[in-house]
Amino acid sequence: MERGVKLLVWGLLFVLIDIRIVTLDLVHDGIGYILLYKGLNELPYSKWVSYAKGAAVILGLLSITEIFGFTTINLNETGQDVTWYVIIGGIVSILSLFFHMNLLSALQETVQDEDELQGSVSGFKTFYLIFNLILIMALPLILIFNDIVSVFLFAALIVGMIVEIVYIVKVNSFKGIVPPQDLAS
Repeated sequence: MERGVKLLVWGLLFVLIDIRIVTLDLVHDGIGYILLYKGLNELPYSKWVSYAKGAAVILGLLSITEIFGFTTINLNETGQDVTWYVIIGGIVSILSLFFHMNLLSALQETVQDEDELQGSVSGFKTFYLIFNLILIMALPLILIFNDIVSVFLFAALIVGMIVEIVYIVKVNSFKGIVPPQDLAS
């Protein structure tokens, strides 16, 4: 399981880090989703792992459009283009949240005998869900009222980065855990 957790951590880092030259994506999210998929294969089987693997495949395929910056939103444009970007961005955000909830549920299931760690993951999972739902619902408002709420956007960006780093650290804390079925063998 340790190898799987390492792959998950690296996959999450690749998805989190976004380095571009103009619109060319140098650290492509697809690499991260491949690592996440491989890491999920190393985890003990559960329905949560299968759901997360399916979401990782779909997100990996959708991330191909980001290589050349096709998903960049230009706030100076008017018309339906921005609306489509918001709709597509919302769908991808919900699918990403689905992936993360299933990953956390799979990890939580592996520590079902350890009440403290299971409680910690459960509390973080609830916080992560609520925080991301608020961000997903706020995105259209931020794009519509971009001058008024730009301060909130900056604050949400900072808090979001901190939450993602805590998430990666939380996943990394599972490195030394031996799943219950491995203890029996």
